[in-house]
Amino acid sequence: MASTEPTGTRVETGTRLKDPDAFYARLIHLHEGLTPDQSNRLNASIILTMANQIGDDALLWEILDLAVDATRS
Repeated sequence: MASTEPTGTRVETGTRLKDPDAFYARLIHLHEGLTPDQSNRLNASIILTMANQIGDDALLWEILDLAVDATRS
């Protein structure tokens, strides 16, 4: 469900990773051999850790809204 919080244009949508392919490969590798439940828990842990590092509630709401929009399009 998208938030009702106002969104701006603070989310950087361009690639900022130095090696996005390596990050993606590592992320996929982490899920190898996991059950669907373990994979979901791993994803939740990663998301919550990254959200804590970002630490900006307004920015996090915007990221969630963008993710929902991308999923629905």
